[in-house]
Amino acid sequence: MIDSDKNQQTQYKILLAAFEKMVSLLKEGVKKETTFGEIYQQIKEFILSKDENLKNCIPECMGYGLGIELSNESLRITENCQIPVQKGMALFIYLSLISKCI
Repeated sequence: MIDSDKNQQTQYKILLAAFEKMVSLLKEGVKKETTFGEIYQQIKEFILSKDENLKNCIPECMGYGLGIELSNESLRITENCQIPVQKGMALFIYLSLISKCI
């Protein structure tokens, strides 16, 4: 990170840890038939456990499934998605914070 302040560095570290946790949960989710909504909720809770001030900064979507089209709207990693994680799925994960509240 170039010219970042201490707050930005802290938030970056939180997001990096959340990304690693999400990859781990997705791998485990294949075995446990975990839904995308459950993954989203666990990552949201993880971020908030690190910094409660980020409550309004977490976006509605944390990624989506890839298929014939670049973005498959039915396979979005959102709070309400009840589709289970399955072996062989190709996913695009993007964790971010909404900039207006940082």
